[in-house]
Amino acid sequence: LALAAGEQPSAELRAALPELPALMATSDRRTHEVERAVIDLVEATVLAGRVGEVFDAVVLDAEEKRSTVVLSELAVQARCDGRLTPGEQVEVRLTTADPATRTVRFAPAAD
Repeated sequence: LALAAGEQPSAELRAALPELPALMATSDRRTHEVERAVIDLVEATVLAGRVGEVFDAVVLDAEEKRSTVVLSELAVQARCDGRLTPGEQVEVRLTTADPATRTVRFAPAAD
């Protein structure tokens, strides 16, 4: 506001500027956490009555004992038990959809 009015910012304000990047990074991190929590809640709520159903999915990535899949027909990305091959199209069975914990979990349908 001071600059817009053609004035110099106060010394206190200028002294606080070095703290701004860290504060902005913290704000961005918290924003991402809230956005992820909202998405997780929506996904769990949409799928809550469909536990046991089989869905077509694509494997995004894989770790030692679990993978991440994205459903083909719904905008849902979630963990899937077992190591699958990234890029592979698979059928997965919904094993958990709990809005209270914002948890969605799948398992390979062939298991």
